[in-house]
Amino acid sequence: MILGRPGAGKGTQGVRLARHLGLVHFSTGAILRRAIGADTDLGRLARPFVEAGELVPDEVMVDLVEHALATPEVVESGYLLDGFPRTAEQATAFLARRAGTGSLDAAIDIDLPADEARRRLLGRGRNDDTPEVVDHRLAVDAEESGPLRALLQRDGLLVPVDGRGDEDDVFARILTALDPHRSRRS
Repeated sequence: MILGRPGAGKGTQGVRLARHLGLVHFSTGAILRRAIGADTDLGRLARPFVEAGELVPDEVMVDLVEHALATPEVVESGYLLDGFPRTAEQATAFLARRAGTGSLDAAIDIDLPADEARRRLLGRGRNDDTPEVVDHRLAVDAEESGPLRALLQRDGLLVPVDGRGDEDDVFARILTALDPHRSRRS
């Protein structure tokens, strides 16, 4: 899985890393859109929360991710999760369901100072990236991420990576940090 505050480059680095390692890349948003678009039972459960702009309940989100990970392509190739888990509660439920499968190698944490993340987010030019919205997203992330990172650190899964610099430098640091971690878990 790949973690980091908003603006840290999780999506960019997640796609690159999944391609490099031959993994299936899953973003939480894509999983939700797919389930809602296909009108699955889980999609119908998630739809009202998404439409109201609220967080999907942890149990529904964990079920959606588990369902996505059960596809033959994922079972054969492996996966990289981007944007999940968001909370320690989601991580606890997810790890409990995956216990004994050996299917989680690491949680890459792209560490980017909040002021740099704010600058990046405001520089993207997206309509929803107003200063107020960006500050709120960063505040919510700060509140949720501490317990999540502590849990992943405790379980020996957290792999911190400096997120400052250009995309290629960050990617090189991810590969360097990840290689020893992956070999220890093999």
